[in-house]
Amino acid sequence: MRLTPSRKLLLPLALLLPLTSALAFAPAHADDDGTGRSSRSTRPALSARAVGGDDGHRVLDRPRRGAAAVTALGDNLKTAARRNHLSATKLAGVLREDKTAWIAPNGRLFYAETAADADSAPRPVAQDIAPPTEPLASTFLLHSKPGSAHTMYLDFTGHTLAAGNEWVPNGYPAGVAFNGFSIDGTYGTFTADEQAYVQEVWRIVAEKYSAYDVDVTTQDPGSAALNRDGALDTTYGSRIVFTNDSRAKPAALCPSGCLGVAFVGSYDDPADATGTSEPAWVYTAELTDIPSYAANVAAHEVGHNLGLLHDGTLTAGDDSYFGGSGNWFPIMGAGYYAVGQFSKGEYGDANETQDDLAVIESHGVPQRPDDWGDAATPSPLGQAVTYAEDGVIENRTDVDAFTVDRTCTAPMTVRATGIGEGQALDIQLTVTGPSGTVVDDPESAQVTTTFPFTPTGLDAELIVSQGTGSYQIEVDGVGHGSALSGGYSDYASIGQYHLTITGCDGASGNTPGAPATVTTTAAPRTTTATVSWTAPTVVGDGAVTGYRISGSPEGTIDVPAGTTSRLLKGLSPGTTYAIQVSALNQFGAGTPGSDDLYVPTYLPATAPGLSVRVIRNTLRATWSTPANPGHAEFTLWRLSINGQIFDDPYGDHSGFDISGFPNGSFTARLVLFANADYGTSTPPATRTFSVGASAPRIGRAASGARGGKVTATARWAAPAVLGGYPIRGYKVLAHQLNSRGKIVRTYGSTLRSAASRSYVFRLPKGRYRFRVVALNALGYTAASRYSTIVTAR
Repeated sequence: MRLTPSRKLLLPLALLLPLTSALAFAPAHADDDGTGRSSRSTRPALSARAVGGDDGHRVLDRPRRGAAAVTALGDNLKTAARRNHLSATKLAGVLREDKTAWIAPNGRLFYAETAADADSAPRPVAQDIAPPTEPLASTFLLHSKPGSAHTMYLDFTGHTLAAGNEWVPNGYPAGVAFNGFSIDGTYGTFTADEQAYVQEVWRIVAEKYSAYDVDVTTQDPGSAALNRDGALDTTYGSRIVFTNDSRAKPAALCPSGCLGVAFVGSYDDPADATGTSEPAWVYTAELTDIPSYAANVAAHEVGHNLGLLHDGTLTAGDDSYFGGSGNWFPIMGAGYYAVGQFSKGEYGDANETQDDLAVIESHGVPQRPDDWGDAATPSPLGQAVTYAEDGVIENRTDVDAFTVDRTCTAPMTVRATGIGEGQALDIQLTVTGPSGTVVDDPESAQVTTTFPFTPTGLDAELIVSQGTGSYQIEVDGVGHGSALSGGYSDYASIGQYHLTITGCDGASGNTPGAPATVTTTAAPRTTTATVSWTAPTVVGDGAVTGYRISGSPEGTIDVPAGTTSRLLKGLSPGTTYAIQVSALNQFGAGTPGSDDLYVPTYLPATAPGLSVRVIRNTLRATWSTPANPGHAEFTLWRLSINGQIFDDPYGDHSGFDISGFPNGSFTARLVLFANADYGTSTPPATRTFSVGASAPRIGRAASGARGGKVTATARWAAPAVLGGYPIRGYKVLAHQLNSRGKIVRTYGSTLRSAASRSYVFRLPKGRYRFRVVALNALGYTAASRYSTIVTAR
C-alpha cells in the first residue's frame, strides 16, 4: 500500500509532505465458499495517502494591496473577508485606504509596516541600553507568566521558513536560515549589551500584555506550544522573529524598508497545526540602539496576530499611523511617546474604533485572573515591619486592595511603581485609615519632549504621618486629562505595579526560623499538588501569625497560623517548582523551608477527534488532537481498520485518504501515542463505515418437487445499498447440512444475471440452507443471511 501526499480539507494552508510505506490489506475469509475466493488468495490492497494542508483554494495569484487587491479579488472578496473575520465592506475599506495592508494569496490580511508610513510621529534616536534587570544567564529563559497555555515567543536567534509556510507565496524565500538580532554583526552569540537589549524588549512587551493570560518568553517553547491543531487544542501562541537580515524583507512588500510584518488574526487559528502563518517579523537592523522602539514594534505586530487593525486619523485617512499626542500613543499606531496603551478610538479624529482589549480576548487570549482582593474584600497582609507585593491591574474596573495592621508610630510611606520605560499603567493610590482617606494621583511632569520619552508621573506615593493602626490601601489604573485633547482615559491604563509599605524599619525583632519540614506531593493526572509543613522550632520575637507559600504559578500565598497544608493549583505538568514556605510574625517572613515539586505529565483522558467520509471505495479519515492539559509529548497517530494499521508521526499530517476497499462494513480505530509520566496512548476513537453494496436480501426458499431431478429453489432481492456500484450478477451458495444441522459441504452456482431473483439449484439429495452473494466492480459482497432449511428432492 502507498502513502502519498494530499491536501487537508480542514486547514487553509497547503502541506505537501511525502510519506511512503508498503502496507497490505487482508480481511479474513472462510475457506473456499463456492465463490472462488480463499483466505490464501491475493486480496485488493488499500492505498492510503496522508492529508495535511488546505483545500488548495487561493483567492489571488500573488500578494496584492490597495484598490488593485479589491479588484483582483472580485467575487473572492467575501471569501477573503470571512477568512479575516471582517465584513466585505470593512476589508475593502482597509485595503483601499491603508497602503500597508496586503492580501496574501490564501486570502489572509497582513500588514507590512514601512518606516516611511510612520512619519507622523517623531523619529527615534539612539539611546543607552538600560542595564539588565535579570542575570545574563537568564536572558533566554525569561517568562512573564510561566505555565500559561498561551505564548508569545520573542525569537532573537534566527529563523528558517519551511516550503509550506504561508510567507513563501508572499515573497519570502524558503529554506534560508535568516540571521537573528545582533548589535556587533556576529550572529549566534550574544554580548552583554545584546542580552541587555533582549531583556529590555521582553520587559516592555510583557508589560503591554501583562493583563492577559499569556506567557511572553525568550525561551523557545517548542512548536506544540505555538501551533494549534483544531478547536480542542487550548495551547497555542505566536513566534515573533527579530532579525537584522535584509533577505527577510521581500522587495515587493518593503521597497523602502520595513519595521515589521504580520498576519492578522492568526494567533488562535485552529487550522494552523504546523505554524504556517508564523512568524510575525520585527526588523531590527535600524533599531540596534533603540530597544524600547523594537519592543513597541513587536507589541504592534503581535497585536495584528490578535486581530487588531491600525489606528490612524480621519483627516489623514487610513493611510497613516496616529503618532499620539501629549505623552500618549496607541500601540496600533506609531509608537514613540512615553505612554503606549491599547485603544478604542477615544482620541480626537480617530478613524478606528475597534475595541482592542475585547478583540484580543476574542482571539483566544483571556484576561488573567485577578490576583488581589478588591475594595469590598481586600487582601490582608497582616503585621510586618515592611511590605512588598507585586500585582497587575487587569482592566479599568480592577482595583487591588490590601489591609495592613501597624504597631509602630513612625510615619507610613506607601509607594506603587510601574516598570518605568514602556509602562502602560498610570497609578492612583488611595489609603484609608484612622485619620480618614488620602488619594495620590500625580499630575505633574506627565509630558516629556525628548526621546526616549521616559514616562514620569505614572507612579504614586503617599505618606501618612501617624502610622499606627489598621489601613486599607487601594491601587487603581487611571487616565490623564482628556482623551480628546492630548490625554487618555483609564480604558487601557492596565499593567504591572510594585507596592511597598515602609516606615517601621526602625522596629527590630527576630523573624521565625524555617518550618521543621516542607513536603510537596503532586496529585497524579492533575495540575494540582499539596504542600505540607510543620511549625518551626524557633518562632523568633513574636508568635507565628501565618505562613507564606511561594514558587507556584499562583504567586505568593499567605495562610493563617495553624494551617499546615495548602492545595496548589494551576501547575504545569512536566515542570519542577521550587516551593518555599516561610513562617510569619510581626517582624516579617522568616527563613523559608523548601521542597522541589515535579508535576508529572499525563495523557489526555479523552479520545482524539476522528471523522470518516466515504466516497465510492475511498475513505477520508481526518483527526484532531484532544485537549492536552497534562502536557504529554505526542509522538504517533495510529489508525487501524479491521486490524490493519496505518501509522503517521504526530504533526506530519492530519489524516489519510485510503482507497481500494472491497464491499463490506469496516471499523476505524484511532489512538494517539505520547511520551508521558502517566499513560502511553489516548483512549481510542472508533467509527464504523460501509463501502460498496450491502448483502443481497434472502427470500423464501423452496424444497424441490418429488420425482424427477433433485432440486431446491433459492430466492432473493437486490442489496438495499449499492454504494455507487451497479450489480453485475449473483451467485447462490447451497450449504448441505448433516443430521445435526451442521454444514458439511458448500456448492456454488454459476454467475446468474443481475436481473435474476431466483434459482432452481440441481443438488444431491439432502437438506440445505441457501445464501446469496452479489458481484460488482469491487468484487463480491458479503453473503446474505441463511435461508430456511429446505430439502433437495
